[in-house]
Amino acid sequence: MAMYKYEAVTSSGKATSGYINADSYELAKAKLKRDRIFITSVEECSDARKADHLTETQKLQFSRDVASLLRSGLPLYEALITIEEKYAGTKAHTIYLDVAEQVKFGKSLSSALRRHPQSFDDIFCALVEAGEQTGELDKIFLQIEKLYGRQQKLKKQLVSSLMYPAFLFAFCSLVLVVLFFFLIPTMQEMFEGKKLHPITHIVLSISDFLTAYWVQLVLGIVGCITWFIFFLRSETGKKTVERLCLQVPILERVLIQSSLLRFSQILAVLLRSGVPFIEGLRLSRNVIKMRTLKKSVEEGEEEALRGGSFAAYLGKNPHFPSLFVRMLSVAEESGNMDAMLFSIANIYDEELERSLTRFTTMLQPIILLFLGIIVGTVLIAVLLPMSDISAVLN
Repeated sequence: MAMYKYEAVTSSGKATSGYINADSYELAKAKLKRDRIFITSVEECSDARKADHLTETQKLQFSRDVASLLRSGLPLYEALITIEEKYAGTKAHTIYLDVAEQVKFGKSLSSALRRHPQSFDDIFCALVEAGEQTGELDKIFLQIEKLYGRQQKLKKQLVSSLMYPAFLFAFCSLVLVVLFFFLIPTMQEMFEGKKLHPITHIVLSISDFLTAYWVQLVLGIVGCITWFIFFLRSETGKKTVERLCLQVPILERVLIQSSLLRFSQILAVLLRSGVPFIEGLRLSRNVIKMRTLKKSVEEGEEEALRGGSFAAYLGKNPHFPSLFVRMLSVAEESGNMDAMLFSIANIYDEELERSLTRFTTMLQPIILLFLGIIVGTVLIAVLLPMSDISAVLN
């Protein structure tokens, strides 16, 4: 059975488009005609995997829907068809339809999901495969929902923590633009032919330079931002930025805690779902963004394969907190790794929240102080000549 993309006009005259599965081109047209729509074009999709990928929210909703339908007693294929019909007409509909069709013709759900790597990563597929092997897909999808729900919560927490400092920085930039490009140029005629204070002279010179070369300045800023983006994507750039971030104590703490939180959560869920420890390490290390931590986990995996202690090897890296290493070492000795990793994740979840609060609390007065110094300097530079003029008039 193939998948066809169609464009049509409904009986009310509204243009519509979507996907439909059928055994042939003629059957696809026949199905559409039964829906009483006027067909303008029908073409076979060469590869359903080229469809739009799912967002994090859609993937979370998909996990929630599958878990609910399976727990209510529906067979897997019926659950997938129900989800496909629910999201008919959306951009993600073709993905749900393709997954349902693959399961209908005998493929496992995990292999069907792997056809869409942009929507379902290796961790998601590995968890589903573990659920298929244990026969507990409904419980696995509940765990997936909790896991990706926590990941989404962490991202929102990081973004919300940076929103207010970003707003202050933008407000600071706006104030400086108004001062140097609009306010000061209108007041320069008042100061012509008068002896100016050095501060006033510097501020007026900066304003003259900015207004005269604003085009070159904008192009330069755009060029610098473009270069910086490409620099960040390069291996050298990533190493440099990470090295600089590790020099700032509170920023280092936030980065390490967020990386270890994601790593612990995902590895714990993988182990509890029945994924072997080494396979779980291979999958979960990919969520670690800090290169020095990721490299140590990768080398620790090789050490574990040789029969050594994974926790002891991580302890050689000074960036791994002693608490994390000690708890992992206890888990290796007791054999209760998944429960200990859940405990580690809960600890770092609380610590990360405190660190983010401390970071934003410290960053806000720094930005306000910077804004106050700049604006105060400009105001003093403007008021000094005016005070001299008032003294002369008196």
